[in-house]
Amino acid sequence: MYRSPGHSRYALEGNRHTLRVKSSHTRGASLLLALGLCAVLTRGAVGQEMSVPVPTQVSFLTRMLAFDRNLDRMGEGIVVGVLYQQRFRPSLNAKNAVLAAGHEHPWIADLPVRYVATEMADSAQLHRELVRHGIDVLYVTPLRAVAVEDVVAVCRALRLLSFTGVPEYVRRGLVMGVGSRGERPVMLVNLGAARASGAELSSELLKLARIVEDR
Repeated sequence: MYRSPGHSRYALEGNRHTLRVKSSHTRGASLLLALGLCAVLTRGAVGQEMSVPVPTQVSFLTRMLAFDRNLDRMGEGIVVGVLYQQRFRPSLNAKNAVLAAGHEHPWIADLPVRYVATEMADSAQLHRELVRHGIDVLYVTPLRAVAVEDVVAVCRALRLLSFTGVPEYVRRGLVMGVGSRGERPVMLVNLGAARASGAELSSELLKLARIVEDR
């Protein structure tokens, strides 16, 4: 099983049950603190397809997923697929940045996380690749000439969580994302997509997030 050098830190805190029963208040306060600390990072990014820097996105991904009360369905670890296009530079750069940032966030709650690059393909091929790699969560980079609804359909067929830094993709059916309002990052949640994925997001997260409806 995947383990990181930081695993000993978690071992000292106790077993899985002890970690699971950390108060939701503490997690909520931590997420609010992250919102405040990360606000300055969005300066100068307005106008880009992704208005929040990728390292900040990955930080929010790990924090937001910890609010899924049904996280145990993922087993002993979480595999995050990073969907990208090799020939589209913004997508390729985002993929590389996610993989780099992932080294700083190797845990979600008490579950180890592994990040896997997954190149965009047609729906049938994408379905096979996600199954082959055992993907639990799909991070979607900016894509060119792709119907995001096709990606959404594959995620829903496999009941996968999905995340993105492109707010429009959440409106088009991905589960979660991060956008910005002025200089502040904003968490986005598509409730219909969350239910379709099998997630049970806590009320603490929903109070902090902007709820988005499918287009």
